[in-house]
Amino acid sequence: MVRQHIMSSKPVWTEILGHEIAEIAGNSFASFVHPDDLTMCADYFQIVLTTNKKQDAIEYLLKKQFKSC
Repeated sequence: MVRQHIMSSKPVWTEILGHEIAEIAGNSFASFVHPDDLTMCADYFQIVLTTNKKQDAIEYLLKKQFKSC
């Protein structure tokens, strides 16, 4: 499986998904992908990396961080 790590993030990630920027950077992208879409995303990244060609976009779900008030 391809292991991609997030190098940086924008504040909108926190606004939409609830993950703080500090907890995103350096973590695997896979840790934020919904388990049902993980294989599809891994296959997609593998194709992009091995062909070095632009691919059609895919849709996948990301995990949202829920925080209690």
